[in-house]
Amino acid sequence: MYIYFYALEDTIVVLGRLNMLEIEQLRKELVSTTSLLNSLNRELQNNILGSKCGYHRRDTVERTF
Repeated sequence: MYIYFYALEDTIVVLGRLNMLEIEQLRKELVSTTSLLNSLNRELQNNILGSKCGYHRRDTVERTF
């Protein structure tokens, strides 16, 4: 079964039939996915900024001025 949904701000609109447990699980998955995307976005921005400013990427981001 496919569940179609979209997120708008802090509201999740679900097109389909879900019980409360399924809705809570979906919410947790969306929060986790959003957190992962935010982390990847920060990492990408750090890498882009680092490459433009001559920073070097290692296991941890090190910036010296």
